[in-house]
Amino acid sequence: MPSKINGYPATTTATEPLAGLKGRSGSGQVADAPAIESTVPAQSGAAAADHVTLTDSALQLQKLSAAVASAPVVNVAKVAQVKKSVESGTYTVNPQRVADRILGFETSLKNQ
Repeated sequence: MPSKINGYPATTTATEPLAGLKGRSGSGQVADAPAIESTVPAQSGAAAADHVTLTDSALQLQKLSAAVASAPVVNVAKVAQVKKSVESGTYTVNPQRVADRILGFETSLKNQ
């Protein structure tokens, strides 16, 4: 959707992708990432199509985000197993494991 910017004609559109996009390599150093170009069809009345450039890491992040959004929040099988154990009276709590997990959680909060 074209927008009027003061000092520029309304028909001016960007045709070049953004330059200098950077991505992170596995070593934690910033490295040039190969870009994948995608052109979106122009809306009626526009002189040229909008142009978007995404890096491989941006596309991967987009796929991961969609996978996380579609994943169930609750492990139904585990909930059913624990519920059955509680109802039958066979569910046991390991107090040492609970204490270790609470301490680990508290430590991680302090280190942030």
